Amino acid sequence: MKKFLIIFCFALSILYSQEENKSQSIELPDFVITGKESITLPKIQKSSPDFIPLLSKDFFTPEYPNEDQTKVDLPKVETEVLNIGNYSQTTHALLRFSAGLETWPLGEFFYNDWSGNFSYNAHLFGKNELEYVDKAGLSLAGADIGAKYFVDHSSDFLPGLEIGFNGNYFYESFNFYGSATPKINRITNNGFAGLDFNYVSDPFTNFGINFSNSYYQQKDDEIDENIFGTNAYFKLRISDFDFKIEGNFKNQTISALNQNFGNQYYYSSMATLGFKLYDILNLKGGIYLSESEGNTFFAPVAYGSLKFNKSISLYGEFAPNTEFKTLRDFRNLNRYYQLNNFVNLFIENKFNLKAAAKFEYEKYFEISGGVGYINSDNNFYFEDNLQNGFFTIHPEDIEKSYAFINLLFRKGPFGQFYGEIKLQNVSGQNDKYLPYSSTLESQMNYSYDFIGGFGLKLGLLYFGEAYTNYDNTEKIPQSLDFNLSMYYELFRNFNLTLAFENLLNDKYYYFRNYEAKPFDVLAGFEFRW
Repeated sequence: MKKFLIIFCFALSILYSQEENKSQSIELPDFVITGKESITLPKIQKSSPDFIPLLSKDFFTPEYPNEDQTKVDLPKVETEVLNIGNYSQTTHALLRFSAGLETWPLGEFFYNDWSGNFSYNAHLFGKNELEYVDKAGLSLAGADIGAKYFVDHSSDFLPGLEIGFNGNYFYESFNFYGSATPKINRITNNGFAGLDFNYVSDPFTNFGINFSNSYYQQKDDEIDENIFGTNAYFKLRISDFDFKIEGNFKNQTISALNQNFGNQYYYSSMATLGFKLYDILNLKGGIYLSESEGNTFFAPVAYGSLKFNKSISLYGEFAPNTEFKTLRDFRNLNRYYQLNNFVNLFIENKFNLKAAAKFEYEKYFEISGGVGYINSDNNFYFEDNLQNGFFTIHPEDIEKSYAFINLLFRKGPFGQFYGEIKLQNVSGQNDKYLPYSSTLESQMNYSYDFIGGFGLKLGLLYFGEAYTNYDNTEKIPQSLDFNLSMYYELFRNFNLTLAFENLLNDKYYYFRNYEAKPFDVLAGFEFRW
């Protein structure tokens, strides 16, 4: 209860400061996607509707459709809110470096540039976490690159064509420090490359195709995974109607010592027909088809949105779908999982219903909330049945009901705030709560830039207690991770930084026996040019 009160007071104090002066006429700068500095809101990425394990930092929030789209997705929201100055200046590079009590060092480098219709970017990063308990250290490093080329709409050859390339590599090394044999070390290598073609010649017709290849290596199990994928879509708009067809294909190849898993394929497709009535009503319906190794899934889909006025909107979706989870996905959900009989899972979300509402006031703030229900077959959870710290995959039919509320106050004279609270019930057969799925989750972020080159950011992440076994007899306690970071502009484009992580020194766990990092202080700098 004490931790929940901290969350409530944190949100209430921020909301009061925002509401107190919302009547002031402040014109906020527009958002841009060039190399110029600008206001940046929490970054949003799409996610699948599977259950959310404890401390994954994945939350359901609605992505509201524009006039071209009525589908409501529930994407992941990264907790980082960037504190970028409100002056306009071309920035090609950013270097960050810091070190602390439990982290030595932490660094990243960004670079972006453009010439005419061609743009490119690069990102390097690395982190070394010390052993706050025996064998709990973590080392990781990686790189991202990307490039895009645009063909002018006035060109005589393929006007409106966009060609994009992106690739990344990620390395990590860690021990199973919460297991019966903490000296066991896991090293993984991750790689990805993708090539995109999008063609938008006019507002009525557009299409695109993507080719990608991802690689994942898990050295302790001597297993490699390679996934080739392609996505394509075609969209046609005629008057108030639009037609869209899209498809996705993946082929998984596994190489393992003394084991033969063969190749596994997966594809999904969807065709929809939509109708738009002015800017008030959007309706869309269609069919969804998917298959993996002879298992076929077929379902109708429907989407809708209703805009009462410029402030109030309603959204709804009935969208059964499937997911193809692979080794990389298992690792991303639980780095301490142990390979058993599963190298992939074909998940069928047979019933997937969502509804959301949004209220927004000018450019200042928006409040949204909604409910949802998912019934899926052949989903899964992690559990260390022998209580030895090695988590295996257990397929399970799952029901999930949830409700959420989100608040966003855009950057203004009293800072920027984003917060969300989610209630959920994730259960398997026999109405058992799934391990590591807490019923209450919340995250909040507030940032403010003071006059004189000083700024701060407050972050709060809360998870309620969760069962650690399928029989629901053992639990890990609730967790509250409160962070504070500050910067001071020593001179133009050069900031000194100071961050306090787990400021309350709360002892919480990622999984049973896997204790999270305690209080940490990191000092460093940021340099732009």
